[in-house]
Amino acid sequence: MDWARRGAIRLFPIGEHVKTSFRRVFNERADSTDVSIYTAGYESIPIDVYAPVLNIPDLPQKDLGRVLSKAVIQGSFDVGRRDYPRFLADLVSSFHEDPESWGYHPLEGRAYFVPNHRSPEPPFELAIVGSGALQIPQVLAYVITVYHDVDYNQFYKLIASMDIVVPAFADFGYYEDQASSTIALAVELDIPILATKRMRQAYGYIDDDRVVVTRPAAMREVQALKALRTRNSTHFLASDPAGDGRKMADIPGLETAVQKMITQGWARQKEAVTQYKKELWENNGKVVERLLGFDQP
Repeated sequence: MDWARRGAIRLFPIGEHVKTSFRRVFNERADSTDVSIYTAGYESIPIDVYAPVLNIPDLPQKDLGRVLSKAVIQGSFDVGRRDYPRFLADLVSSFHEDPESWGYHPLEGRAYFVPNHRSPEPPFELAIVGSGALQIPQVLAYVITVYHDVDYNQFYKLIASMDIVVPAFADFGYYEDQASSTIALAVELDIPILATKRMRQAYGYIDDDRVVVTRPAAMREVQALKALRTRNSTHFLASDPAGDGRKMADIPGLETAVQKMITQGWARQKEAVTQYKKELWENNGKVVERLLGFDQP
């Protein structure tokens, strides 16, 4: 590989996990028994992470005391990329179980859940934004709005109006070999990301409480949304989803992690997010300086 030997190649992935993946592959090749490969210089290929977060002006001001009511899943409708079947099944189950917590009336013979406009809190709404075909459960007709192929301006305005971004990642490699642009989009629009420790550590630049809401991995996304909305996790902690006679509260450390998530809440201070992004852009600037100077990261 002459590019590596001539110092003519440098990689700029948009997540720490992708950098790690590249480095692992290059180190394996550098350790090859093939002389044409182990002398190619794979071990010396520079890899630097650049967080593609734009500076978007005039973002909407939001009331920090409001109840979580607008969530968004953004990305291809390909179920290999987003786990829509599981997420939607969880949401349907939660609505059947406790529609009032979501701001809706019980079905009571209807084909779909209807918003309870007498509730003091706005009903929960889910926006699904992307391209392709996606089947939505009929009972959630009033809950979910699907946006297909929206134009640039509408897309940014729509996402910026949301309360929280739900990644809903499927097993597509978004934690190992590929980074999702949804993560950077959420950061640049000041929308907190519902993340796990795994996601925080994978992407690196979002490993910061100022821009993410951290749910325990044992708590699925729908359960976390409900707990954040109601500020209550009693039902979740008392549940036994595995059917083995043990409550979720019996998992060591889980109740503490859930309570921490609820206490921190889902809304983030504008000033804190702004400071976080300034630090992020400063780090990006250092990456650019290394690129221009072609120094090793």
